[in-house]
Amino acid sequence: MASPGALEARVRRLAEGSGVPAVTSNPTEIRFPEDGGIHRLSLTEWWYLNGHLEAGSGTRFGYEFTMFRVGPLLHWIHVALTDESGQHFDYLRAFVPVRDVQTRTGQLDVRFGQQHLWQDVDGIHLQGQVRDGMALDLTLRPRKQPLIINGDGKIDMPEGAYSWYYSLPRLEAEGRVMSRGRTLPVRGLSWLDHQWGPFVVTGRGALWDWFSMQFEDATEYNVFGFRSQRGAPIARYLNESHPDGRGELTTGYRMTRLGWWQSPRTGLYYTTRWRIDRPERGESFELEASNADQELATLVPFLQDPLPTYWEGRMRAVKIDRSGRRIPGVGYCEHFGFARPEGPS
Repeated sequence: MASPGALEARVRRLAEGSGVPAVTSNPTEIRFPEDGGIHRLSLTEWWYLNGHLEAGSGTRFGYEFTMFRVGPLLHWIHVALTDESGQHFDYLRAFVPVRDVQTRTGQLDVRFGQQHLWQDVDGIHLQGQVRDGMALDLTLRPRKQPLIINGDGKIDMPEGAYSWYYSLPRLEAEGRVMSRGRTLPVRGLSWLDHQWGPFVVTGRGALWDWFSMQFEDATEYNVFGFRSQRGAPIARYLNESHPDGRGELTTGYRMTRLGWWQSPRTGLYYTTRWRIDRPERGESFELEASNADQELATLVPFLQDPLPTYWEGRMRAVKIDRSGRRIPGVGYCEHFGFARPEGPS
């Protein structure tokens, strides 16, 4: 049997197309709406959305929707639906054949099989299917300008390469959720990330902890920190979108893991309660998972699903400002598990 390293090298060769190294574009700035579309010369690219939705009955949902591509040949989708009221979590991880992929350059319009994400004059439209009878059909309307991550949109990746990266941090959402025999009209908030560049994520080198946070005072935060397998910090970034849409970057924050959950499927431990402190502003953030079990585990051989197992979930969030005022909000967290609950935070 081939070693995991040899399998990863094989996936990379497939992604790059017959062993020919992929070329990546190197723009000097992110442009809209052109950069919403596919960047065919980039090795890796993904469109990621999450959201917080509520039906008229008071039923609350969270969702994740991600379309990944690596080179011209490899495409996956990850779609997940969290039913906070019923404490259900359903997800789909699936490879999509090239024949079922349709994309456009210069405009957001990406279709991977039954999953479709596109933009027109009415907004951004998302159609995602988790499984038969469980789906999302949403229209998302931006209420703030894009948040250009780290000021210029370019971040260093742990693999030694770089990535272009922006967020749409406040999208007003409305549409329908189909879940367990019910079709419910919903409204709420969503978030969109788009990232591309000459990198490949394997989940066996440096990992990360990532958060989106949206608060009732019209501020949003994109927070991520790269770390080692054992949890030692490598680099950390906090990008704030102010109420007027102005972006601000902070690198000096502290992250503390306060609660853990062990997956019965994989045995991994995930953090379900966090505190993030921003000393220079006198702010802190408290986050707690709405459902402990929001793990997207891969349970098939590597070549069928080479993306790592991770936790991606809806969080309840509170921002505590310098005066001690507590501002309610919502968040999403993506992070990787530990063999046991240990390691520096």
